[in-house]
Amino acid sequence: MGSGVAAQLAPYAPIWLAAKGGGMVAELLSPLPPSYVRPADFDVWRELPTDGTLGQLLRLRVHVTNRASTLRQLRLSFAENDAFLFCGFKLYHFQLPPKHEKDVDFALLPIVSGSVQLPPVRLTCTTTNTELLDAQAVHRVFVQPAAPVFED
Repeated sequence: MGSGVAAQLAPYAPIWLAAKGGGMVAELLSPLPPSYVRPADFDVWRELPTDGTLGQLLRLRVHVTNRASTLRQLRLSFAENDAFLFCGFKLYHFQLPPKHEKDVDFALLPIVSGSVQLPPVRLTCTTTNTELLDAQAVHRVFVQPAAPVFED
């Protein structure tokens, strides 16, 4: 095992009552075995918009920090979405050395107004074949219609 911390968890205490108001309460206190807690290999966060305007760019940022002691290969991808056009790449491969961090910025152009779902983002460490961002997570934004343009 690598470096980590052995955490002692609180005792497990099931409590139950006798049926039909018998007034008896029973409790069993049982200690749990120590659990090994391993530090995370990555810190990952997303900066996502909550609203936007039809036809104006929305910026998304994914931040990754490699906490592991080895070089990691990563793949960041977006799935198709009928509410947005992509500006840039939908698939990005990169390497992240130990103790380094990287911000990856993307731009989306909303083409549908209303409450719409952002395209799912998937971040995978291809070195360990580990999914770091759940592509099933849903994030909705409200896209307001663009202001009308009056011509003389």
